[in-house]
Amino acid sequence: MLKYSPPNPWGRVYILLGSCGGVLGS
Repeated sequence: MLKYSPPNPWGRVYILLGSCGGVLGS
């Protein structure tokens, strides 16, 4: 898991979606 934790929950969701999208994209 990424240790980076943004102050806003939406930022964290965006990162999670980006990570999943990167895995699915590759």
